[in-house]
Amino acid sequence: MTFILVLNAMMTSAKRVVQLSLREGFEVNVPDVQDDGKPVVAKQGGGIPLHIQQGKSGFPVEVGDNSTVGNHLFDMYTKTTNASGS
Repeated sequence: MTFILVLNAMMTSAKRVVQLSLREGFEVNVPDVQDDGKPVVAKQGGGIPLHIQQGKSGFPVEVGDNSTVGNHLFDMYTKTTNASGS
């Protein structure tokens, strides 16, 4: 229970979210954070990509493509785009 409370507090204060778990079921719910207007960088797998509009609500990436994850995070923090969180 403590983990969930800490995770919820972190998600509330987050400006951007990275969801790179290798399988669905982790406590981070992509639609919930998007409802708060937070862009998501998430791996392409399961149903997660169905919730992400490329460049608008976030960026789906291939599993293991850490370079692309880093590029999207850099862009979200330094450029004005729809998925910048600002």
